[in-house]
Amino acid sequence: MEKKSLFLKDDTLSLHCECVFPTGISFKGIIGTKIELTLPQTQSIDLRSVPIINTSGRQSDDASSLKEDFKALYTEGTLSDIMLSTETKTFPAHSAVLCARSPVFKTMITDDRTKIKESVDIVDMDADTVRRMLSYMYTDSVEDLQWESALRLYEAANKYEILSLRKKCSDFLEHSLSLTNACDALLLADRHQDHDFKMIVQTYIIDRDKCVFSSEEFKKLMKKNSELAAETMHKVWQK
Repeated sequence: MEKKSLFLKDDTLSLHCECVFPTGISFKGIIGTKIELTLPQTQSIDLRSVPIINTSGRQSDDASSLKEDFKALYTEGTLSDIMLSTETKTFPAHSAVLCARSPVFKTMITDDRTKIKESVDIVDMDADTVRRMLSYMYTDSVEDLQWESALRLYEAANKYEILSLRKKCSDFLEHSLSLTNACDALLLADRHQDHDFKMIVQTYIIDRDKCVFSSEEFKKLMKKNSELAAETMHKVWQK
């Protein structure tokens, strides 16, 4: 050990160290960045040139197709499982459709206490009314209504609680009101507690009170339902 005297002074090893202690901050900021990635140039899109897809026509076609399919199901009687019988004609039907459209039929078909098997006898309706009612239940539409057929169909819709059909019939009757049939419409609305339709008919009569009150039809109304006639006349004095 030629240089022993330099490192082992008095036979003692001395070490001189320089220590650095972190303060908790490793850096105070980004010195600089360098990006060499080149982005492609974007192109603006003119929204006016983008074609708009119109689905309303397709939806209308789909609804029409569904209506035609259900109409065919009714007219052809394919897979029918229940019969509606009038005095003159029997109509095949599908219990699932009847249940979906009428809560009364649903109870008749599914309730164990009133459960029907294969046939329903409808003795208080003529064949034409039952046919129109069934046609509506399958297609949601009514065709070729006349005053008398609308009255009968209204009664059927009320009996089987097909409220949308009842509304269609009352709308038809409303637009067909005349001096000769208004009293019949009033009796119908009052009998079935159709307050909206009753108010419409009474308003029609009140607006033409002199003509209606002097008519033979109103005299018949006073004999059939004097309370209803008096109620309607009283509304005239309240105007």
